[in-house]
Amino acid sequence: TSSRARRAPPMASQPDRLADRHRLAQVAIRAATVRSLLALWDALIDPTDLDATTPVWLDAAMAVVLRRHDESARLAATHIGRTRYAQVGDVGPTPPLVIPDSEATAKALMVRGPILLRSQMTRLPLEAATKSAKAAQAQAGARRALTGGRQTITQAVRTDPAATGWRRTTSANPCDWCASKAGQVWATDADGGDFFQAHDHCGCGAEPLYQ
Repeated sequence: TSSRARRAPPMASQPDRLADRHRLAQVAIRAATVRSLLALWDALIDPTDLDATTPVWLDAAMAVVLRRHDESARLAATHIGRTRYAQVGDVGPTPPLVIPDSEATAKALMVRGPILLRSQMTRLPLEAATKSAKAAQAQAGARRALTGGRQTITQAVRTDPAATGWRRTTSANPCDWCASKAGQVWATDADGGDFFQAHDHCGCGAEPLYQ
């Protein structure tokens, strides 16, 4: 009997490989942010004395998130140049890095951390309430960190004449909400096209598109 040769799967294009590599690098930043924020919570927050321990924790948590925000933005800026070169043969100008919104970051950490803990303590045992808030603030901080990369891309394509817009990339196993938006394309002139919708635990990214 003769055996039929198996057809090799199609190779991903260079832009697709770059997109996947960039998304995974951003996910790694997200994971590192979560680890740091979980450790800071354990080290600095006393759930029985939030008034005294919250300010020190918030300063430390903000430093972590803002540092990771900058890392995410710089990674995205490099990715824009590589993707632009792969698609149009020109790196183009260095895109400006998105400035972090410190007020929004502090609010996210507080709402999903100490404020949530106080609320949970009214109906849950202290240990369960603390565990819930600890996880929530870490995920909120990670979301704010990845805003650096996501918005560096969504804003850069709006001012680049070679860009046509950006599309949403997802993880291999996205939530239902993200799955419904997978591959969604925003044109450079679309209203709200410079804003990336993300939730806590989100592993989605923005991918620049060129002519």
